[in-house]
Amino acid sequence: MSTAAVDAPEAWGTLDEVTRDRPPRTSNWVLVLPDATVLPIADALVIGRQPVSNNSGPTAAVPSAEVSKSHARFSIVEGELRVRDLKTTNGTVIVHPDNTEERASSFDETPLHNGDRLEIGSYSLEVERRP
Repeated sequence: MSTAAVDAPEAWGTLDEVTRDRPPRTSNWVLVLPDATVLPIADALVIGRQPVSNNSGPTAAVPSAEVSKSHARFSIVEGELRVRDLKTTNGTVIVHPDNTEERASSFDETPLHNGDRLEIGSYSLEVERRP
C-alpha cells in the first residue's frame, strides 16, 4: 500500500493556520442569573455548586446548597438549546412562559425556549435567545 501526498490549494493554508484561525463557536442563547449575570452558551455548559464537565467544557458555579455539585448540562443541537438534569436530588424544573411546568429529563435532553425559566432548588435562571 502506498501513500501519495495530495496538493491542497494554497488558499487553504496549513492545518495549523486553519484550526488556529477558526473563530470560536457562538450562539445567541444565554442564561440570566438572579443577579443579572449573563452566561453565554456557545456549545455546551455545565452548571452546579462545584461543576465538573466530562469533556473539559465550560462550567459555571451556582452558589446554592440546593444545587448539586454538577446539576445540569446545557447543549446546543441544531441551533436549539437543550438541558439535561445530571441525576440530581432536587431535579431541574422548567417553567414555561404560560406557567406550565416540566421536569428536565436525566435520560434525554429537554428542549428549552426563549422565555423559559429554570428552577434549581430556590435558584432561578432565565433562558433568553438574543438577536
